Amino acid sequence: MPQQTSTYETGSWVPILQLIGPMADNYKQMFGNLPPEQSRDFAKTPLQSLKEIFPGLHYKPVCHDQTKCTSLHKNLVEKLSKDKDLIIAALGTGPVVESEFHDRTHLELPGQQKELLLDIMKY
Repeated sequence: MPQQTSTYETGSWVPILQLIGPMADNYKQMFGNLPPEQSRDFAKTPLQSLKEIFPGLHYKPVCHDQTKCTSLHKNLVEKLSKDKDLIIAALGTGPVVESEFHDRTHLELPGQQKELLLDIMKY
């Protein structure tokens, strides 16, 4: 059977994409606490960039307090994770979690981000 060409580019199939995670649309947390001075015209969040490529991209915040992610909308994670062709998890830290003179003592994802990732994989 011949290999199917990339159907997204030909327009015959558009994947159902879901972006999940506290770093998906969090511009202030992207650069750390010593960011370069730059115009917002030159930097975009993952959500902004992916929306340009995939206009039908789905996104909804699932952490109550963004990057710290101390509280998670578990029911929403399950709902958003089902029936998607691809899920992109935008996880990590930012100045709200670690910064100069505010170092972490471990390398685990902050808050419930690890649980979020495991829940995404479960569904």
